[in-house]
Amino acid sequence: MRNWPFFGLWRVYCSSATLSILLRNRDRDRISKTNCYSITIPIPIAMICCVFLSGLPAGAVAGWGFDALGSRGSFVYRDDSQRLCSYAKTMIEVNGLTKFYGPLTAVTDVSFRVEKGEVVGFLGPNGAGKTTTMRIVTGFCPPSRGSARLAGYDVQKSPIEVKKRVGYLPETVPLYPEMVVSRFLSYVAEVKGVPRRRRRAEVARVIERCGVQPVASRLVRNISKGFRQRVGLAQALIGNPPILILDEPTVGLDPSQIVEIRNMIRDLAREHTVLLSTHILPEVAMVCERVIIIHEGRVAVEDTMENLTGGDERQRIEVRAEGSPQKVLETLEGIPGANVSHDAASATFCVDAPAQPPPVDAVARALIENGVTIKLLNKPTQTLEEVFLEVIAGEERSTR
Repeated sequence: MRNWPFFGLWRVYCSSATLSILLRNRDRDRISKTNCYSITIPIPIAMICCVFLSGLPAGAVAGWGFDALGSRGSFVYRDDSQRLCSYAKTMIEVNGLTKFYGPLTAVTDVSFRVEKGEVVGFLGPNGAGKTTTMRIVTGFCPPSRGSARLAGYDVQKSPIEVKKRVGYLPETVPLYPEMVVSRFLSYVAEVKGVPRRRRRAEVARVIERCGVQPVASRLVRNISKGFRQRVGLAQALIGNPPILILDEPTVGLDPSQIVEIRNMIRDLAREHTVLLSTHILPEVAMVCERVIIIHEGRVAVEDTMENLTGGDERQRIEVRAEGSPQKVLETLEGIPGANVSHDAASATFCVDAPAQPPPVDAVARALIENGVTIKLLNKPTQTLEEVFLEVIAGEERSTR
């Protein structure tokens, strides 16, 4: 009797672990061998089972991530797989991806990285290889050469682990038109391995997050295009994956719906790593921090928005001023490192000067100190559309 406390705790320990094993085996057809549900086993249940299961050897529970007594007098079995993402700084890593469809080469030697918390725009004309790259990165089709890793997992070697950590919205939203919206999302939650006790709360969360409440009880085939895109985004968010890959999320929408989806993506970018493909370049300019432009299956440009739209070593300033053009020209030429040109037809001076110190300040100071009245002082910036067209044109010239 003096060893009874130790013997009782041993029975509880073994019984709790055995229940976890049984539940894990029950779901092994739906989830990977390294994944299992988060379950809480009350002590009374474990003690009832200990009469039958106390003989289980301790080795059976080795490596199962079993926690001892948790809060509120329960044994807690936890799935720690999602925690691994917090240690991965590079969430998407693509190296030398190449894909052949028979004699057609869809992508050639595509390489890029997306760090944790980044929002990256993936741009290119039709047929450039954007969708093919995204399908490879998400594990929907294998590459002919090269590799892709998401949150530290190789897409080909650990496809289930990758899919657990990515929310994918393809260009054609994967919906079942005969299903009710809420039931469809519950089905997706089941497929993704969300525990039964958490499914209802998870579905309610994504419905609210994506603004799908007005159509949650309607058939998918009876909702508008805008709400279908919202439902597609909601299914990508189920399970709260750390990585979102969105392929043309606003295709076919009217202007008001585009604004709604754009605002939603901007909000999601605060909590997720996002790779966004779209033809609507203002979306990228407003949402993304970095841009990758792909053309004819190859990465043509990869840079930050700031550098692409005017963050170069030199900047251009447009000036209009009252007074003698000769005096204005001499004043502007006195700015260190400045190259000045004069358009007599528009009475505009163009100053090309080093970006540091800021040339706008230097131009304004020089004109004021020389008693010149300023009518216009403008720093034109290149839009993303202009950058995109310039890059594509340059790539086409280089391939001729």
